[in-house]
Amino acid sequence: MYENLLTPPLFSYLLAAWGELFGLQEISCHIFQLLVALAATAGIFFLADEFECDPFLVTLLSIVSPLFILSATVVMCDLLMLTFWIWSLLAWLKALKRDSIILFLVSSILAAACLLTKYNGAFLLILLGTAGFLHRCRIERHLLWLCVPVAALILYWLAMSARYHMDIGGNTASYIDENRSFAPLPVFRSVIAGIVFSGAILAGVFPFLFFALKRKEVIGIVVSALVLEFIFSKTGEPSLPLWSLQHGMWLVAGVALLWLATREIFYRNDRIGILLFLWLGLAGVFSVGVNWCVNGRSLITLIPAVGLLVARAESKAAHFPRRLVLVCLLPMIIFSCVVSSADYEMASINKNVATTINDQFNQAYLKNRSLWFEGHWGFQYYMDRQGVQALDVWDSIIKPDDILIFPVNLSDLYIPRKATFITQKKLSIPHSLPVTVMNKFSGAGYYGAFGDLPFVFGMKATEDVDVLMFTSAQHGIAD
Repeated sequence: MYENLLTPPLFSYLLAAWGELFGLQEISCHIFQLLVALAATAGIFFLADEFECDPFLVTLLSIVSPLFILSATVVMCDLLMLTFWIWSLLAWLKALKRDSIILFLVSSILAAACLLTKYNGAFLLILLGTAGFLHRCRIERHLLWLCVPVAALILYWLAMSARYHMDIGGNTASYIDENRSFAPLPVFRSVIAGIVFSGAILAGVFPFLFFALKRKEVIGIVVSALVLEFIFSKTGEPSLPLWSLQHGMWLVAGVALLWLATREIFYRNDRIGILLFLWLGLAGVFSVGVNWCVNGRSLITLIPAVGLLVARAESKAAHFPRRLVLVCLLPMIIFSCVVSSADYEMASINKNVATTINDQFNQAYLKNRSLWFEGHWGFQYYMDRQGVQALDVWDSIIKPDDILIFPVNLSDLYIPRKATFITQKKLSIPHSLPVTVMNKFSGAGYYGAFGDLPFVFGMKATEDVDVLMFTSAQHGIAD
């Protein structure tokens, strides 16, 4: 696992400790994630006050977005990283005001935890350093506290190197380099995808986003988005009108967010505006320029930043009755819950497939044959619980008549060298909801490089699983 895990292990260790106390059943894992979500929500509330914004409005704008709800309902490390990010920044800003050694220490420890949860936590150090510099417009000794998270990362790498005799940082960098293409077209598509993903996954701010813009600004944003959409349609693959309509709509929203952040610099040019602009820029650089692909999870640090940005730009909304704010956000709450339901359905289908496979290919049927599977994420979790063996194309001994369960709609799938097989069965389970969050055929790629949209409405998709019987195979990955 240490060869393949390209994320620091703090989330895994904390989840393992939780599992020792409460078990690692589905409900236990989701309760753990819910507690993380509550901690993030509380952090956003208090951080809004430091940024001189209405805490109630900022918190609601942040947590009703699809990105937050999806992150809170899956067991992944992103939301924990964001939680450490928020509380570290909050402690740092308070430490700058009070010149408190204790708060600087707390902030640096939380920053180290953020960095050891996910590598994009490194961008937090730039944000903290900039906030420290802007506080008094000069470099001071409190910036030395940023050495704490850097030292923690170096110690982690040294410990991993000593234990496993490999360069963890170099391994991660080489994976990114191997899976990215720096030709002009992919870079352009990545930038457009980053803008589109931002507009879609942060749709919770939609009701107030365009209230904060003047009519001339809206016209300019729409025209800019249409030009980008035209260029994208000429360089990309042909797509259905419904797909293109959604792509264009989220592109408009993403360009609006970009302009709002830029306007903060030109019109206000204050410390808070500079920090928010930098915050959005760092998230974009990581997702588009550093991460191996654009996906929804890589943009998670945008959640509080965009909430703060829109709340600050639409100051009138801070004086709205809270009931009116809730009414305005109700459509986006429903929207985000529908997207989350589609994600839940995809997970449920994987669970049902694992149960079905176990029922159909029982020990009496297999006799002297082995039952293998490929694929990760929830599919792996449920297949493991059914006692099915994961196929290792390098080391597993595959015999003729062995059965392989091959989920088509997952990533990192490999066929063994010189493998020949017969298709025993094809399972195709349709989604009941007309929305997908991860599907190669609909172009939805919230979790990975499957498409240029995080989720797609109006295009029903299926989860396809092939049941293959080997006639021959050798170790290694097929060319």
